[in-house]
Amino acid sequence: MAADQDDTYVETTRTSWLGRLKNSLAGLVVGPLVIIGCIWGLAWNEGRSLRTAEALHEGQRLVVTVQDAPVDPSFDGRLVRVSGEAKTSEVLADPLFGVEKNALWLRREAEMYQWKEQEKTTSEKNLGGSETTKTTYTYSKVWSSSPISSTDFKRPTGHSNPGSFRVSGERFVASNARLGDFRLSESLLTGLQNEGMVVVPEGQKSPAFADAQALDGGFYFGSDPANPKIGDMRIRFFAVVPQSVTVIAAQIGDAFEPYATSNGYPIELISPGIRSAEALFQDKLEENVLITWLIRGFGLLFLWVGFSAPMQILVVLADVVPFVGSVVGLGTGFVAFILGLVTWTITIAAAWLAYRPLHAAALLGVVGIVGLLLVRRRARRTRAVPAAA
Repeated sequence: MAADQDDTYVETTRTSWLGRLKNSLAGLVVGPLVIIGCIWGLAWNEGRSLRTAEALHEGQRLVVTVQDAPVDPSFDGRLVRVSGEAKTSEVLADPLFGVEKNALWLRREAEMYQWKEQEKTTSEKNLGGSETTKTTYTYSKVWSSSPISSTDFKRPTGHSNPGSFRVSGERFVASNARLGDFRLSESLLTGLQNEGMVVVPEGQKSPAFADAQALDGGFYFGSDPANPKIGDMRIRFFAVVPQSVTVIAAQIGDAFEPYATSNGYPIELISPGIRSAEALFQDKLEENVLITWLIRGFGLLFLWVGFSAPMQILVVLADVVPFVGSVVGLGTGFVAFILGLVTWTITIAAAWLAYRPLHAAALLGVVGIVGLLLVRRRARRTRAVPAAA
């Protein structure tokens, strides 16, 4: 072990071949658990994706456009699209800092200057199967909106963070916001994310904190903002102001609520600006596709890890000669990837058979026809060769 004079700490450990062999046995248990978890997650993802897509397509068929005023009772309970100006007469105020804004919602962001630990590990295999591991811990000072626990640092001495924030972040939402004659709920309002910064005037005082100084459009806790110290805090404010919006949800009286589709999926959408129902639903469909492929990608990655874990014992056995171990590692990694890819494909195909039998049957039919055509083409070529001879 060694420590330098900067904010870096280096720890070097050596694990014997027998120790590595013992550690690799855990892969025989962990690997299958990871594989089972991935299979379940992939199957669940296909069901989630289908349920979401079906609900959104159903919403596209059922949605009707209505005026924001007056409220038409004949559309009560139906899925409606309403566009117009989202307004409120309410002036939202932060009681701790006296910041006020006529807004749909106002957010206080609190950040603290803290130590952050970063870890980087490199390993080197030795002749005889042992392994030398070098771990470098780097400590840097960052602004963070959440507390960083320094008790878990490898070297907490000299890198201590305060246990909690002096003041935390908070959101204030208008209670009387309306879209024409419709009331807008908190869940809809917080769905608007096009926030802008609320600038605090220089010289403004906080009614709750005498030591909070207005600085750079916010407030600052600390003696020297130019040279912040651990524990210093900065407070900034953001708001979504009254603006034109488009809402798609169930009309219930003069309010909106999530619309329950036939499969139980709730639809409650809001977007800045005057937009068509098709555009909002298309955004959600594209988001659903993105989420589906992200989960599929992570599923394939963890299947690879799951199949690699039990094979790690073979790599350790071969690591008596590091070069041989590296070759075996490449081989087991390739085999694990192929096994993971096959499992990934079968799992998704099985999920499609369970959730989308018609789509799966059509896909299998197309694959079967293509395969049959290729077989017949090969057979004709085989027969043509003797004839030409």
